[in-house]
Amino acid sequence: MEYDWRAFSAIGADIGDADLLGVPAGTPLLVREGVSCTPDGEPVLFVRRRINGERARFVLNFRPDGEG
Repeated sequence: MEYDWRAFSAIGADIGDADLLGVPAGTPLLVREGVSCTPDGEPVLFVRRRINGERARFVLNFRPDGEG
């Protein structure tokens, strides 16, 4: 599978998220959504993840593999 797209947003934890993540309701959460597809572009997986905003860390690599 390959990434087709990813989006990031922020919300406050609702009661369900707060219970699952062990945080107070209203805690800032980072939401990552996206679609993964087959190499020919057929969508096969939609993902939505909620991450405690205090523990989120992302690394973006902009050089192609093997350079630098």
